[in-house]
Amino acid sequence: MLHLDGTQYENALKAARLAKELGITVSLDACSMQEDNGKNWELASLADILIANEKYPRRLTGKDSVEEALAVMAKLGPKVLASTAGSRGCWYVRDGRVEHLPAFEIRAVDTTGAGDTFHGAFLVCWLTRPDPEYCLRFASAAAALKCLKRGGRAGIPDRVAAEAFLRQNGAGE
Repeated sequence: MLHLDGTQYENALKAARLAKELGITVSLDACSMQEDNGKNWELASLADILIANEKYPRRLTGKDSVEEALAVMAKLGPKVLASTAGSRGCWYVRDGRVEHLPAFEIRAVDTTGAGDTFHGAFLVCWLTRPDPEYCLRFASAAAALKCLKRGGRAGIPDRVAAEAFLRQNGAGE
């Protein structure tokens, strides 16, 4: 699996193209945007897993809502397409429909690193259980747990803790 963002666009694009040629799954943390929106579309079109922040889909497509923007982006054909919105949860495309997954209700201490934790947890889960909805719930749990501690790395949970959190909150298997 190759995980990218768009900050070093030319490198990301070359790596994504090579990964696609080799049959490697391409994951895009869609948060950074190039001034030339055509470049953003080009990189997004190579993603198998495209998880964006809440601004990216609207800026990419020019649509007013995340739901409308994701519906347009779904035409790119990624296996997973989602947009995260912190305490408001995330939106994702399932069977051609945009669905909402609420965030876990917690008392956040520090949200630093929550997005990166979400991406990392999603990908770890995907490698063993490629079920988009379950992986999004798992990633949401991991990000919620991270937010309970100060520091960008201090609160990142292991898999066992994230799965226990899911079960405790009625979102496990």
